[in-house]
Amino acid sequence: MTAIKASIFLSILLHPSDGNEESSYLSASFWEKYSQQEIEDIQQTIIRQWRAKNVILFIGDGFGLSELVAARIFQGQNKSDALPGELNRLSMEEKLPFVALSKTFSTSHQVSDSAATAFAILSGIKTDSGTFGFSGGSVEFEKCGSGLDHLPTMADHVKAVGKRVGVVTTARVTHATPGALYAKTESRNWEGSAPDGCTDIATQLMQQQKNKLLDVVFGGGMKHLWPNDKVTPFQGKSARTDDVNHVETWENQGGKVVQDISGLQKLKPSDMPVLGVFSDSHLNYEGSGAKPSSEPKLQDMALKAMELLESKNKDGYFLLIEGARIDMGQHANEPYLTLTEVDAFDKTIKAIMEKVDLDETLVIVTADHEHAFSITGYPSLNNPILGFSRDSWKNETGDQATLTYGASPSQTQAPPSNTNEYHPGFKYPGALNGSQGRHGGADVVILANGPMAHLVQGFRMQSYIGHLMQYATCTGLYKSKCSLEIIDTTSTLRPIELLILMPICLLFNKFFYF
Repeated sequence: MTAIKASIFLSILLHPSDGNEESSYLSASFWEKYSQQEIEDIQQTIIRQWRAKNVILFIGDGFGLSELVAARIFQGQNKSDALPGELNRLSMEEKLPFVALSKTFSTSHQVSDSAATAFAILSGIKTDSGTFGFSGGSVEFEKCGSGLDHLPTMADHVKAVGKRVGVVTTARVTHATPGALYAKTESRNWEGSAPDGCTDIATQLMQQQKNKLLDVVFGGGMKHLWPNDKVTPFQGKSARTDDVNHVETWENQGGKVVQDISGLQKLKPSDMPVLGVFSDSHLNYEGSGAKPSSEPKLQDMALKAMELLESKNKDGYFLLIEGARIDMGQHANEPYLTLTEVDAFDKTIKAIMEKVDLDETLVIVTADHEHAFSITGYPSLNNPILGFSRDSWKNETGDQATLTYGASPSQTQAPPSNTNEYHPGFKYPGALNGSQGRHGGADVVILANGPMAHLVQGFRMQSYIGHLMQYATCTGLYKSKCSLEIIDTTSTLRPIELLILMPICLLFNKFFYF
């Protein structure tokens, strides 16, 4: 999908309120032209009905529709133009035209957690909250040995046909979403230790490296990889209960480990399998001001992972990229942290989309779940999204925060100022008194572009995403049920095919026209 014509926005930028009916967003003609352009854009959308060589899956943890809208406004209000933030478009909105909604409940809960939802996406099978790797009917949370059926994920499916596998996260590499790609556990909490008879997630990560399942792993979480009798390289305390050093395990099994952005940037394809661990726990928030210069951003890790996986690779790859700290900002009831994380997530999507070949690569952006998070009241257009408003339209008094939560430890109705500034420690208000923000149960968005992206439409089970990725790559359940060729004669042809067929058609027309 092409972007809305720049001339429309430029006229607003130059003449935002001069009364010119052709240039102001207050005029009827602006909205007529805007929507006419949207129809033109949709008609130009390319449908690629052939198989994908690669899949890049973005998961925004806790990235619901309210988070998307608030981030759109926040990003727009921080741009140096005269447009209202509401007219901004996130890169993901512009670059991924196929849209659906995903139903996020688990087999045990109406409102789920990241473990079960990530596994539904990555495997195509819903399971119980707090677990991954097993079907819901065979597992009991935190009961070691209750999980009976070990179920495969996209990592297993694509490895079976020779593709590479990578995972990038701003959380610990053993956290729920990345862990769901490679591990099987009755408890997402068993990151660095597990009851007798079960294997912790960090150890499973090492086992899967030995099994040649993983080629690239980037994120945080050194404390779950480091022996309990030593201080970590980041001067922190290990969270393991044994003296196993899994950094050495990875290296002894033929892999390379890096611990800062300098090491990340120097990685070469010959270094794979590579493990980048850049903090003791999760990576720092992008907007907190506490992120050290040695710690890479999500975009740094994603681009390097893509570079490594693509190098001299005729078979393709699967890459999971998680914006994990969106969710954590919401749990903290600090939307500034959330929205700066979404902004970083969106910039990463933009950077990847500028390099990816959409004729070969299916790109999906989705969320594991949303948060109980609302844009409330009747704030005026372009009012700071992190600010407050006084609802004079409804004759209410008192300043009220625009962004509110389902639950919060604070009942203070308004932030300290009506700006988009960060107020460290200020908790935005909630309807219920709780220790933190809580997950929400509403559907979340699925956005897509590339081969088979047109199958992203309607209201779908979250597990549908896993099946779509298998189908698009002819792996898993669909390995023997589909062709790697174009499957529909009405499909849009690839550019190279158009170049081949065009001169043939012209010659045919020249000699056989009558």
